[in-house]
Amino acid sequence: MFKRLIIIILTVVYFMFGAGKVRAGYMESSGFRIQGGNVNMGSDNMSTPGATLSTTLGQLAAGKFDSDGYIVKAGFQYIHSIVPFTFSISDSRIDFGSILNNEPKTATTNLRVSFGGAGNYQVTAAELGRLGTLSGDYIDNTSCDNSDCDVSTASVWDLDTTYGFGYNIDGEDIPATYTSCYLTNSKLCYRPFPDTTLPTPTPAAVIMSSDHVTVDLTSKPKDIIHESTVTFKLNVSSAQPAGSYQTVISFIATPSY
Repeated sequence: MFKRLIIIILTVVYFMFGAGKVRAGYMESSGFRIQGGNVNMGSDNMSTPGATLSTTLGQLAAGKFDSDGYIVKAGFQYIHSIVPFTFSISDSRIDFGSILNNEPKTATTNLRVSFGGAGNYQVTAAELGRLGTLSGDYIDNTSCDNSDCDVSTASVWDLDTTYGFGYNIDGEDIPATYTSCYLTNSKLCYRPFPDTTLPTPTPAAVIMSSDHVTVDLTSKPKDIIHESTVTFKLNVSSAQPAGSYQTVISFIATPSY
């Protein structure tokens, strides 16, 4: 029995820049207002025909400081990035073609993020319902070989008698659940996508940067390109009705500063 199965992947990119380029300090009370280039002891924008340089002086302690109701981000690492934030998917349409019973098929697409800021970023993913036909037949999401994977936990899916739809991800900045599973199970680890048609769905992070800024004392340029590969996997039983199945997978890339 043959089944025509198609997945359409849409990319959605959110740019969360609270303020485009902030270089001013602003303080106000009931009786005073102070405006300045910034709140350091000195700052300037200098330029030549071939270059522009922004400087600040007098920063005693750089970092992120917070307390109840306040967050202070001090230091050069929080100034606007000159590297634009971009996100791309190599293949936005995944077609599994004709599927045979108990013969799993895989297909891949590459995720690429350009990120040069000092904050973090993450890419989340979710499906707009299970793979389905217009007549109302569906393919369930996988629960892996031992029924122990879910939207947040990856596990082994190797048996031809384990059915459903799921994904694997490998490369840079991938979730810890995959890296720990890969230690003992090669690249056989999968999990299902969160289903946005269910109550209170939460998109799953598929790649994300670390939650802190590191200092590289070797003066090596910062890696601004982050790449990973998503492998979609599909397997059906003889009881699965024939038809053309499809869904939409939404990827959302979000930077923070």
